[in-house]
Amino acid sequence: MTERLNISESEYRGLPMPSYSLLKRIDESGPRALKYSKKYDSEAIDFGSLLDCKLLCPQEFNNKFYFDATEKPTAQLLELADYICDNWDITQTITKDMVLDLSSELELFGGVKDEVKRLAKFDNDLFWNYIDARESALGKTVFTPDTLSECAEAEIIMKTHPNTAWIFNPSKDIEVLTQVMITTEINGVEVKIMADIIILDHLNKTITPYDLKATEMHMPAFKHHFVKMGYYLQGSLYKEVVSNWMRDELQLGYVLEDFKFIVYSRPDKLPFIWNMGSEWHKKGLYGFENVFGEKEKGVYELLDDYMFYSQHPEVEVDRKFIENKILEL
Repeated sequence: MTERLNISESEYRGLPMPSYSLLKRIDESGPRALKYSKKYDSEAIDFGSLLDCKLLCPQEFNNKFYFDATEKPTAQLLELADYICDNWDITQTITKDMVLDLSSELELFGGVKDEVKRLAKFDNDLFWNYIDARESALGKTVFTPDTLSECAEAEIIMKTHPNTAWIFNPSKDIEVLTQVMITTEINGVEVKIMADIIILDHLNKTITPYDLKATEMHMPAFKHHFVKMGYYLQGSLYKEVVSNWMRDELQLGYVLEDFKFIVYSRPDKLPFIWNMGSEWHKKGLYGFENVFGEKEKGVYELLDDYMFYSQHPEVEVDRKFIENKILEL
């Protein structure tokens, strides 16, 4: 059964079924993906969320984000600070000794054993001021005012540049759906997606799913980033889900177009649309051999992995080591 959901984002996140992000984690971590959630923290990812919200759900902007002049730490210092904010009661006193023990448990800072040197890694204004800002933010993501200004500039560019202006200022024949949550069954497994944008072109009778991304790199590098980040899994899964939705619910007789990525390059200050053609869609579903001669899994195989790990929670290693007695070098 295919269903377009009318629920909150937090309710969607809580649905116990695989999404693109879970399949990607299974591809990277095997059964550990189902046992330990992984938080992808980086300034680039956070900026993408900021721009997404500004463009697609501006009414939620002030509920999700908090702006403070405090500089945000990076790398392992940010990992340590965010772990504390996400897992400890930061309204209570946090001592240096507590953080020292935690940094050792998390194996941060290159395994530095000397306590004085380890203390020096985090005992600074950057670290403590960020934790204070997180406490004031009450669970919101913290950004500096400069990042807010950059986001406002990116929003204007996205809404006025010829490559994307038509999406955010659609004609009467173009219907733009945002943050579309759909559940359906793919290869016998119930899955979920939240598509940033789905465009219904009522004049040309086409339907096109899009994902919005912000990147730290210049635009030509996105082709390589697309492969590295496994975006072909996202595009293939989303297109299959939208296809089921068209068949089971919309029933308009429209043509489903290729999945596309709307990409904003921060250094270029330009938006481009990248088309994921039928060849990548096929690779994303069935897998393919990479340039090193190694097999990259597709959506179907990763869904099989998901079912296997769900039914065998005792498994700690990748499925191939369970099912194969002899492995090829």
